[in-house]
Amino acid sequence: MFEFVTKREYQPYKVEVDNFIKIIHKILRKEKIVNFRDDLIGSAGRRLITRVENGNIGFDFDYNLEITKFYDDKFQNPKTLKNIFRNIFDKTFDDSYEWAEDSTSVFTIKKVDKKHSRIIFSVDFAIVHYYEDMKGEDKKK
Repeated sequence: MFEFVTKREYQPYKVEVDNFIKIIHKILRKEKIVNFRDDLIGSAGRRLITRVENGNIGFDFDYNLEITKFYDDKFQNPKTLKNIFRNIFDKTFDDSYEWAEDSTSVFTIKKVDKKHSRIIFSVDFAIVHYYEDMKGEDKKK
């Protein structure tokens, strides 16, 4: 069985994540790596957050991190860029978060309640870059 998570419960965590993302924006701009915009997507973007009732894996947020500017071509390699983001996220988020987990298309951070051995919530980040092909059509990379 699933239950809805109230705005009162998830909002402080969303604000916390958004504040970390703002810090990461500043770091990546200052270091002349990339500019990006962040979009909350999925169920959280529609304010329909659910979780397993009486579960221990919490709820989740999903963000697209859309690259809007590369300062140097060497950062356009998807694997390199993903590793840069993961490393900066690991340095920025505090001890209440686990290290970023890597998967094929996203990386995930989890806020944990170590005392009760449960995940409060997790956040999946997908790095997205739109480009134009030779015909001028927009494509995702």
